[in-house]
Amino acid sequence: MKRAAAGFTVVELVVVMILLGILSITAIPLMVKPSTFTPATLAQALLSQARFAAHAAVVRRGTPMSLRLLRDTGQWRLQVLAAGAAEQNAELDLHNSSVQVQNAATTVVLAAADTLNINYAAGGAVTSADAAGTVLDPALGIGLLIQGDSNRNLCIYPNGYVSARACL
Repeated sequence: MKRAAAGFTVVELVVVMILLGILSITAIPLMVKPSTFTPATLAQALLSQARFAAHAAVVRRGTPMSLRLLRDTGQWRLQVLAAGAAEQNAELDLHNSSVQVQNAATTVVLAAADTLNINYAAGGAVTSADAAGTVLDPALGIGLLIQGDSNRNLCIYPNGYVSARACL
């Protein structure tokens, strides 16, 4: 009498792999704090919106473009405005983050209902900026420090270029 070979069938292995996949999909988000990604998410959104505003200013010659960052009850609102009308909006429901605007010796922390406005000329260069009512000098570059569980830097240079580094 022959004895059957010991081992698992392919069906059993597939079922176990599917169960492990489902378990990992549900367990990983519980182990990783979402607030860890808050500064990175806000920095990437700011970077892309600032680049969009500068490029739109180049493409739409003669139409003033602006970038507005506003904090409203824990949500960050990013708006790109063309001649004062909303062109592109983004709302990020990100808590545990703050934005510090740096311009030469001036540092402004954006609190609730404070805004950061950056205006672009037809060539994409920054013409003027203000943060929470404080006028900034765009010729010196506008530094943004996004703080939370980690820190991210952005720099908006006078020519409209945006970098994911601190201003020099």
